[in-house]
Amino acid sequence: MILLAFIGSLEFYVIAFAVAIALVALMARPADKGEAQTLFARGVANEPSGEDGIVMTTDSDGRLEWTRHGVHLDTPDCQVNCAITVIDNDIKIIERKADDKLAEICHTDRDIHFSCLQALRSGRYHLYYEASWSGEWASGYIRIPTSLPKRLDVHM
Repeated sequence: MILLAFIGSLEFYVIAFAVAIALVALMARPADKGEAQTLFARGVANEPSGEDGIVMTTDSDGRLEWTRHGVHLDTPDCQVNCAITVIDNDIKIIERKADDKLAEICHTDRDIHFSCLQALRSGRYHLYYEASWSGEWASGYIRIPTSLPKRLDVHM
């Protein structure tokens, strides 16, 4: 009889509501991120192939390589480098360019090849590529290791 009286009381519903809110908050909490790893890659400029986009490949050891096609540079000897941040299964690649400010500006298109010297563990990675200096970005996923090239479309 006392149990039925408690279930029908206002206090019971307040406690049940508080427990429900705590459960929803616990389930909606984002997962903890793992440790971040930062890698660097230097670009090697090649003659343009006439293609567009980014083509990514990996070798059997898990080393990531990619070629960005149709990069518009101010000078032919402009350096393009990437900082690669890996957190769990997320890869974020930030592209930066370093050109000689004293060099004469003559616009040119190049294909730039990058290779990451450190191997990544096997798995499926979400990928985000950003070249803030040109306002371009790309996103997608890649499975490591794979022998098939993955093409990403570049957006502005």
